[in-house]
Amino acid sequence: MMEIGRISACIDGDYRYNSRVTVNLNPDGSVTVLRKESGACGGMDGPGGVYDAGVFARREIAKPSGSKIARAVKDCFDTTITAYGKPSQNFEWRVYGRLIATGVSATKAQKALDEARSRARI
Repeated sequence: MMEIGRISACIDGDYRYNSRVTVNLNPDGSVTVLRKESGACGGMDGPGGVYDAGVFARREIAKPSGSKIARAVKDCFDTTITAYGKPSQNFEWRVYGRLIATGVSATKAQKALDEARSRARI
């Protein structure tokens, strides 16, 4: 599985409450879009920390295209991402760490998908 896109956001700078959306190209050529969240644990008297709350949204795309990926990404956004993450500016499309584009659009998603397919030979 190769990550080709991502964004994360926390509520007012509190890293314990975090939402992140990732786009992954699977070995069979399909694409998975996930939204994972984490929250605070512990209390005022303890050390506190963060727990991974799990997957809150998931979209599988068997025959991916730029427009299908962009739609799935937007479907997975929650209010934390839209309010604090500024996805139109901060969503990153990356292939092997190389920044392909920022922002959410079908064109940018297609560009990242094409680059990932060529690198992965899918």
